[in-house]
Formats: sequence, structure tokens, C-alpha cells
Amino acid sequence: MKKKHYRFYGGFLKAQEKYLNKMSARGFRLIRCGKLLYEFEPCPPGRCQYRIEFVAHKSPQTISAHKKHLEDKGYRVFPKNINLNWSIGKLRLRPWAQKNSRLSTSSTTYNRELFIIEKELPASPK
Repeated sequence: MKKKHYRFYGGFLKAQEKYLNKMSARGFRLIRCGKLLYEFEPCPPGRCQYRIEFVAHKSPQTISAHKKHLEDKGYRVFPKNINLNWSIGKLRLRPWAQKNSRLSTSSTTYNRELFIIEKELPASPK
């Protein structure tokens, strides 16, 4: 049975990470996330471990390479927004970002400022 929860954490990365790990301890694994939505499916309790990483300050090429690197190592990566802007095709200025990613559009890193990284832990022996 799938579960859907609606939450907003904004820039509170540790709170979001704690929530995801708590859901994993209860036996639910993240399968999808959106602006407010977290969708879970049942799994053995504690099977997955989650970490949140802020990536908006990096260039789109660096983000893509980092995501591919994590996926090649066996992690599941979910891009996630940090704000609640529902605009499409907007341009956003990010003065803190690297030179190539100071302007963000919907086709690059706009609304994909975070990575939720899932590590599947080995099944415990019985």
C-alpha cells in the first residue's frame, strides 16, 4: 500500500532528512517526490538511509555529473525543490552559484536545488 504525505521543509535540510529516515524506520521507502508530495511504498523497516544535499550553487554540468556518479555507485537520487514557486519558464538569479549557473531556468537547475540520496542497506541476516 502506497502512502502519500504532503510536507514543506524549505531550507531545513536536516529536518527533511530526519523525516525520511524516520519513514524508512517505519518500513516505508521513498518512490517519488514533488514540490510538497512525498510518496512511499512499503519495505522492510530500516532498509533505506537518506541524505539531503544542497546542489543549487553548482553548474548544471557538475550537477549532472554528480548525479550520474551517485547512480553509478548504486544510490537512488531524487531532485527536489527548496521553494514553492510554481512558475514555468522563469529565470532566477543565483548570486551564490558558480559562474555558469548564476542564471537558472526551468530546463537547468530551477526547482532542483536539492538531491535526496537513498542508500539501500543490505538485508539483515535472520
